[in-house]
Amino acid sequence: MPAPNEPSAQNHSGAQNDVSVASEASQPSATTQPAASAARDVTDASAERAHRARSGRRAEMLPGLLLIAATGVALVLANSAASGAWHGVVEARLGPLTVHEWVAEWLLAVFFFVTGVELREEFSRGSLSTPRRALTPIMAALGGMVVPAVIFVAFTAGGSAAHGWAIPTATDIAFAVSLLALVAPGVPAPARAFLLALAVADDLFAMIVLAVFYTPGLHPTIVAVALGLLIGPWVRPRLRRMLQQLSMWIVVPAFALVSAGVPLWGGGAGEVSDAAVGGGGAGAVALGADPVFFGVFLGLVVGKPVGIILATWIVQRIGRAWSVSRARRAGTAVVQRTPASVSWPDLWVVALLAGVGFTMSLLVAQLAFSGGGADAVLHTEHATLGVLAASFVAPVLAAIAYRLLRRRRK
Repeated sequence: MPAPNEPSAQNHSGAQNDVSVASEASQPSATTQPAASAARDVTDASAERAHRARSGRRAEMLPGLLLIAATGVALVLANSAASGAWHGVVEARLGPLTVHEWVAEWLLAVFFFVTGVELREEFSRGSLSTPRRALTPIMAALGGMVVPAVIFVAFTAGGSAAHGWAIPTATDIAFAVSLLALVAPGVPAPARAFLLALAVADDLFAMIVLAVFYTPGLHPTIVAVALGLLIGPWVRPRLRRMLQQLSMWIVVPAFALVSAGVPLWGGGAGEVSDAAVGGGGAGAVALGADPVFFGVFLGLVVGKPVGIILATWIVQRIGRAWSVSRARRAGTAVVQRTPASVSWPDLWVVALLAGVGFTMSLLVAQLAFSGGGADAVLHTEHATLGVLAASFVAPVLAAIAYRLLRRRRK
């Protein structure tokens, strides 16, 4: 049994312990200080990563903004009192070629060389390096080419303008990524990665189409892509970055400057002959407009996203059926996923933005209708207007889809 005075001793001891605890609580302990320091380090690291992410998005926006500015300058000059002087500069001859030809063929070769290097990189170590990773973006790219081509042919069937079927099939990878950072800055990383993979696969198919259907002989752009594919692994990182910067900041804006300057009115689209338009464009001709514009515009704005989503859905359905079959045999559950865990709403944002064709579409338009008469000139102008209009509307639709998506998630 305890002695009668034992509780008081215990109470005294407890009181001393309470004072000791209170004293320790009033001062940071040796174990508390490292924990607080570690928490601050984690917070600082998170803030630093967020700052780098914002800086990266701003850096991605700038080439797109420069491209928009160059396009705007070209349109203003082509539709002002300085139009004659501007076209005189663009069509002035420097040796065997005009200024426009030097830029569109030889200077643009830098852009295509960089594209070839990036294609080799993606197939070697990137998003297209294995069949499993490459299947969905490759099929999505094919869907995003077939549907726009069908739409264009539906408008121009039976006439010489149908030769431009490939104009709305391309996605401008640099412009699309820049605009993604501008119109959908909070889009998840997997969605951005899917856009990159899709655009890279799209570029590859566009190169094949360009070589087979529009460039008999060795066009400088095709040679540049081939060189990029062949010597890509041996290009030093510093040289590669320099060429990428040259392409983004000089080559592509210069191409926009000499190619986007088309008249926004006048020229009478109704002057296009019935033979050039074809039976499929009769309704458009009755309205006094060249159906080439509508074929390009709707092909990019409507055909691109519909083709990408449809192809992705088909691949996922086939993949799910295969997974279900395997799961039943193994007795496991099946989880349905979109490519790289991208949600379907995010996929719609990316698919809408893929309607920005720009560089490749403008080049195909010039090659498709080169060497013709007045009809070919009008077709080129209207195709260019269709590309420019789509490159404006597609990001607007992507921005609206992104805002609706964010509102729905809140």
